[in-house]
Amino acid sequence: MASSAEPLERTRRLPFAQLLFALAVAIVLGFGLTIEPAALTPAATSAAAAIVVLTVAQLVVWRMPRLGDGLWLAVIPLLDLLCSAPIRGALVGVLPAVGIIVAFPMVWLAFSFPWPLALAGLCGVLFVTAYPFIVAGQPPQSFAQWAVVLSLPIMVTLLGALSFAVARQLSRTHTALTSASGRMREAVRSTAANAATMRAITDTTADAIAMFDREGRPLLVNSLARELAEHGGVTTELRPMAEAADVFDVDRTTRLDIGPEIVQLALSDEFDGPRQVWVGRAGRQRAISFLARPVRDSEGEVLGAIVVGHDVTALVEAVEVRDHFLDTVGHELKTPLTTILGHAALISAETGAVARSGAAIERAGDRLLGVVNQLLAASRSDFAEAVLEPVPLAPIVEGARARFAGEAAAKGVGLAVVDDEARWAMADARDLTQIVDVLVSNAVAFTPPGGSVTVLVRDVGDDVEVEVRDTGVGMTPDELRQAADPFYRSPYAEEQAIPGLGLGLTLATRLAASNGGELTLRAAAIGTRATLRVRSA
Repeated sequence: MASSAEPLERTRRLPFAQLLFALAVAIVLGFGLTIEPAALTPAATSAAAAIVVLTVAQLVVWRMPRLGDGLWLAVIPLLDLLCSAPIRGALVGVLPAVGIIVAFPMVWLAFSFPWPLALAGLCGVLFVTAYPFIVAGQPPQSFAQWAVVLSLPIMVTLLGALSFAVARQLSRTHTALTSASGRMREAVRSTAANAATMRAITDTTADAIAMFDREGRPLLVNSLARELAEHGGVTTELRPMAEAADVFDVDRTTRLDIGPEIVQLALSDEFDGPRQVWVGRAGRQRAISFLARPVRDSEGEVLGAIVVGHDVTALVEAVEVRDHFLDTVGHELKTPLTTILGHAALISAETGAVARSGAAIERAGDRLLGVVNQLLAASRSDFAEAVLEPVPLAPIVEGARARFAGEAAAKGVGLAVVDDEARWAMADARDLTQIVDVLVSNAVAFTPPGGSVTVLVRDVGDDVEVEVRDTGVGMTPDELRQAADPFYRSPYAEEQAIPGLGLGLTLATRLAASNGGELTLRAAAIGTRATLRVRSA
């Protein structure tokens, strides 16, 4: 970093002050020769020649930086002051303004050199004004003569003080600017390093990342995002490369309009969750799940938007393969089961041991048929919207209590229903029955002996809720998060060998959604609370 004296040191070598001084001397001599040629003395002529030599020397120093910018350069303005004495002495009577020439070397000394050298320059100015008295060998005798000697040094001293103050202020300003410039360069280097690090990180991540400013211009687009954009026929500005981009809805056929509007939606934080699209032409499509969010500073002001996408093609295709497998296996099992159940019913019509065997076969077949039906339901990628009609809730919750009362009693678990009014819901009766059965069955299964299960029915605004509370083992946050995932079974269910495929809550959640309702699970102080909320009739 440059020192605070560096700009002043550079001005010592520059020839501007010396050239201006030489020009001023030339002008004064020109006027003097024009007005009174005889006034120019040999001493003045020799002084003018010396000033020319000093000017040439200064030009040489300027062209040879190796001579340095040291204090020895003060010799030139000091000699200029000495040379000014005979010139002023010769022309002051003809041209009173000749004394102003001493201002040039004095300002140079005050501006570019330390104050002791400027003080030496002041002595030089005194010598210039006192030169006529020195030559005459007689000191000033009156106040007027002393005023002649001292007035010019005083004026030049004030001018030098101003130059000295300006020089130091400029030096401090230069130091501050140099320091700020250094910090700025360091900040730029740091920013560049951070940007390079960010690019390296984003290019090595498995996610496609694109960041935009408030005008929708891309600020950062990693390699995967560029690859997916090109694959979908869009630019990094989210504009179609051709007439239409190869971006499709989840059905893989409905083309979507992709444009800068996505950034505007992200800036307004209108993305409520991840969205899935297919990019690319038929036969080479890739499934992308993406989410867009605004980027805010520490004060909450929106700076831009970030879009993060993840290639979920393998996952989606795996789910499709799984659903196809379940559908195929379910149908292949259902056909022979129908035959088995039909013959079991015929055997059950007999008497004695044959009838008991037929009944056992029929019970096992019914159970297996229930499992097959769950597999078929789980293989469905979506559930059609149910036909809603007014349904009384009392028979449904009482039916569930009756169906699981025996199992609850066998375990020593209390099972009760709290419903003080006859409430109705807008739903499909069969779906509603299946959902409540799943919730009550799970509550009884996961409640240890001595616990209790309570089914509550209540109004909540324009909706009605069926809440199943238990005092069972409860659920951890991870278990609550995965409870509705197909085939998920909690560690407790595995340890206690509780029968089931892990599809009950999956189907209940989907059925609730198809009926325009919602199924939620939450942990209580003791046990779990499962709440079904649907529209009240």
